[in-house]
Amino acid sequence: MDTEAWSNVEEILSDFSKFNTVAISQDALLGVAEDSFLKDKVLPQTEARVSRVAEIFSGHSVMLHFAITSQLDYFYEFVRSKNNIDAISEARTVPSWSSLIERIKEIAPEFQIMVWDFERPREIALSFIGELLRVDDFDLILDLKELIASAFPERQSPLDSESLPGLSFETIERLDVQYELDLQRLSKMEGVTLVRPPSQMSQVPSYYP
Repeated sequence: MDTEAWSNVEEILSDFSKFNTVAISQDALLGVAEDSFLKDKVLPQTEARVSRVAEIFSGHSVMLHFAITSQLDYFYEFVRSKNNIDAISEARTVPSWSSLIERIKEIAPEFQIMVWDFERPREIALSFIGELLRVDDFDLILDLKELIASAFPERQSPLDSESLPGLSFETIERLDVQYELDLQRLSKMEGVTLVRPPSQMSQVPSYYP
């Protein structure tokens, strides 16, 4: 761990009057995509890193926001980013986002957690950004809505064994089913708020014009 880098972070965040929202990438907080699928334990650095963050924010009220998507979509994007889809024939592990949240809650039980269902990003991204940034400028909201529409093109066809060559049907099904199981568990988890797209009939913050 880069101790000097962490010290710099602590110094910057020491004056909390200047900060209301802090964004941390997945890579920095939990680990890279490979750690979700190709390690014996999903995102094994989670406990150590969340514990460090809890130390930095000790004594402050914290709401953690997590954007999650289908394990199948996430695996597809991971493989696609490698530019060698044939190199990865099987996922060693199928990550569970609800189990990951439970691990985080065990390390930092004082944190409140809001989980955003990004399986349909075009429907939820604007509410997510609005909630984090507390956007109330209507023109800005419209601009963001247009930007989001271009940033998240709709997939023309569902993922299958042709779009993920070398991946067995059983693994594809497990990746797909796991997300629904996670959503069910998260919806009932104490201290966790699950936010789903409007089409899923959830209560979504009113940033979506």
